[in-house]
Amino acid sequence: MPRPSPSHRHPAARPRTDQPVLGVLSLADGQLTLRLAPGLAGRTTAVLKGEIDLYGGAGLAEALARAALDCPAGLDLDLTAVRFCDCAGLEALLRAREQALNAGRTLVISTASAPVERLLTLTHSRHLLTDARPRDRPMVAGTKPTATNRPPVR
Repeated sequence: MPRPSPSHRHPAARPRTDQPVLGVLSLADGQLTLRLAPGLAGRTTAVLKGEIDLYGGAGLAEALARAALDCPAGLDLDLTAVRFCDCAGLEALLRAREQALNAGRTLVISTASAPVERLLTLTHSRHLLTDARPRDRPMVAGTKPTATNRPPVR
């Protein structure tokens, strides 16, 4: 039986179409667009459409980090319309996540296309982009420490 598409796994994470758009940004000469909309629980949803590669990812990390800073509750990424994502694109997403975490915000992937899911699986990086807990939140008993859930060193 075929797996359901990622957008079917998290229907509540999809942005509501009746909500106003907070902003639209075109990157890489229109090969990648970023649309910001109000999300759930005070978060902002960033919907990406196109290709995230060396060319498209160049300004993406900065744009996502700025969007995360403008939303105190954090930023959820909807990557269901991303047709292609390579390691340079993944690096841009991870850089944006790091900048957001340094500012006390979270940046997570809420839904993703098959190419993005495959990249996250092959690189074993899914946990870095799906954990919505800020760095300073304690781990749940029985969880294995990772770079995203390890308490800060004092």
